[in-house]
Amino acid sequence: MTYEYQAMSDPGEAIVDFDGVTQGRTDGPLFNLSSVPLAIIHSDFWTTARQLAVSGNTSNPYDQVMVEAASRRVGEKVEDITIGIADTITYGTETAGYGTHTGTSSMWGYTNFPYRLTKTDLTTPTGSNPDAILSDVLEMIDTMETNKFYGPYMLYMTTGYSRYLRDDYFRSGSTSAVRSMKERLMALGDIVDIRRLDRFTSGYQMIMVNMDSETAQAIDGMPPTTLMWETVGGQKINWKVMAIQGPLLKKKYNGTSGVLHATTS
Repeated sequence: MTYEYQAMSDPGEAIVDFDGVTQGRTDGPLFNLSSVPLAIIHSDFWTTARQLAVSGNTSNPYDQVMVEAASRRVGEKVEDITIGIADTITYGTETAGYGTHTGTSSMWGYTNFPYRLTKTDLTTPTGSNPDAILSDVLEMIDTMETNKFYGPYMLYMTTGYSRYLRDDYFRSGSTSAVRSMKERLMALGDIVDIRRLDRFTSGYQMIMVNMDSETAQAIDGMPPTTLMWETVGGQKINWKVMAIQGPLLKKKYNGTSGVLHATTS
């Protein structure tokens, strides 16, 4: 019902001497057990046996079209949960009986993870202020490094940034250069890629993720699977596309996370 993981403290110390026999202080890690629920994401549809037989004589069979559509709905829901713009199920506070679970187990996305870092003063792009956008990203990197997350970083943006990422980045004077805004940001070297999230459409927001397994992983409990069964004497054909997938965002033992969510306010 849930996937458990442990947030571990950073223990130990290194000793400097000439003979290597000095007894160092022993130290054990501290653990904090957390979990995320393994919810089933599914999309259902049905057709009649007659409709299915008729569609088999066409170039675009009904069952194939609807399975593709249902699979997209499941994939879009997984993406929405990962971004943090869709509500997800919570498992927890069950103190007796089957499925006992102490505490609360929730699956969080990048923009609603309680332990994410935040920045609330992004500059609204206008096309004539590329230096301000660059400064925003540099400040985000500074914040990550201050919290001991040293990259490499993935940078996600809302759809509103698309036009400005493609636009020319121009700096005049002795350091004049003409290239796209995306090329300028990628030249920082700490960013492995910049991606627009098609379903991340609200205003101007950025998400910076430290790309390591201690920050984020993907849960793939069950890949998209199609089920089919008959009812009403075989006259009604029922379909379900279902998956157990989602993000696993982790916090360190001290409560910090390598996810930074930046907004304009």
